[in-house]
Amino acid sequence: MNRLIKLILLSVFVTGTIFMTSIAGAHAATGAQMKALSESPKQVVAKTVKLASHGKTINSERFGIGSKGTCIQKVWGQPDQGSDEAYLYYNDRKISFQLENNRVTWITSFDQRLENITVTDVEETAGKPEQVVYGEDGIYFQYKEGKYQLEFVFYYDENNKPGTFKEIYVHKK
Repeated sequence: MNRLIKLILLSVFVTGTIFMTSIAGAHAATGAQMKALSESPKQVVAKTVKLASHGKTINSERFGIGSKGTCIQKVWGQPDQGSDEAYLYYNDRKISFQLENNRVTWITSFDQRLENITVTDVEETAGKPEQVVYGEDGIYFQYKEGKYQLEFVFYYDENNKPGTFKEIYVHKK
């Protein structure tokens, strides 16, 4: 009988600990998500510019220009369909890597945090672009950040002006 009571108490304790830990973990994750979503567009642009100077994007984590494609796959798993030895696509992570000899040479990011930025946010935070290129699919605002090129790409609006955000590129100049 004494053993049964100890077993029940131990079960209640373990169950309570697991329950409380899961609640605390869920709260912390929600807090981290809220922090990421509460960043202003200008804060996101500033963070993007800073990371670009190191050859990274806001969602490339520890990977950047020069990283090995095999290392990315080891940490993040198999890339999405359509990937090959020259391109790694991770649509859930909203990023792709272009590779040359298994080394990252170009990063494209369409992270959710970038969706609300405007040309005004970019120019007020990053300054006047080194160059503005009017392409078929959008307008490219190009900045030199250290030894890397950072490009903010916006779709055209109905008046052929910069409209909604499309993606960013980070690559060697």
